[in-house]
Amino acid sequence: MLGQVIKSGPVVQIRDGNGNVNVFEDTDGGVQTYAGPLAVLVNLASASASEIYSAAIQDYERGIVIGSTTTGKGTAQVQLDSLAYGQATLTQRKFYRVTGGSTQNKGVIPDIKLVDIYNEEFGERKAKNALKWDTIPTAPFKREGSVQPYVAKLSEFSAQRVAADSQFKYLETRKAIAQKTSAQKKVVLDINQRRAELIDLEQQTLNAENQRRLATGQKPYANWESYQASIDALVESRAKMKAHQRPALPEEEVFVTEAANVLLDYAKLQGR
Repeated sequence: MLGQVIKSGPVVQIRDGNGNVNVFEDTDGGVQTYAGPLAVLVNLASASASEIYSAAIQDYERGIVIGSTTTGKGTAQVQLDSLAYGQATLTQRKFYRVTGGSTQNKGVIPDIKLVDIYNEEFGERKAKNALKWDTIPTAPFKREGSVQPYVAKLSEFSAQRVAADSQFKYLETRKAIAQKTSAQKKVVLDINQRRAELIDLEQQTLNAENQRRLATGQKPYANWESYQASIDALVESRAKMKAHQRPALPEEEVFVTEAANVLLDYAKLQGR
């Protein structure tokens, strides 16, 4: 995929346990299918191959990486099926960017940061005994763009839009609720107090949803039960569809819309 948007050069470096490094090059023979403005949208669920791609786009300054820090899975495994009592996955190699930094643990940090909708406990960096981030020498390559001079202005424009967007406000509120809940390390054993806490959590969630609905011209839910019923119906209807038939949810679509807006800003700043 990278070969479609760059002229030529290395894509990724891979080092094995003995320290041997292989540099994998673009194999398209210098054929570049698209040379225009480019954006790559990532989040905490972006891992492995998508991290290799977004890291290369960033290192070549070929496009803008937008979203939240990726999962940080910069390793390659082989599955051992010949064991007597099951299977085992053995880590053999680590991925490195063309600039030499690993994607392991740290992941890819986007140029334009948006709210992270995933639990912060998720990701390679949170796993016990995960391999650490490290570096190797840079592979010879030639940058094909000049994104960094525009990042500060693009971030400013994006932040202004996000601050005024009801969908992003909703996501920020939901994230704050989730963080507050996960920060509670003790569970109340008194049944009445526990019920009161759950009712309060439901009300906070319902308030956030109704604020979003009012901002988008929709009728608010009367109570938690009606909100939950609509969620159940949505889940059931989407389960009956094939993956490619499912329409994007509003909380998914807002990221794509913002990425498109950033790309438009980038093109304007370049005088396109």
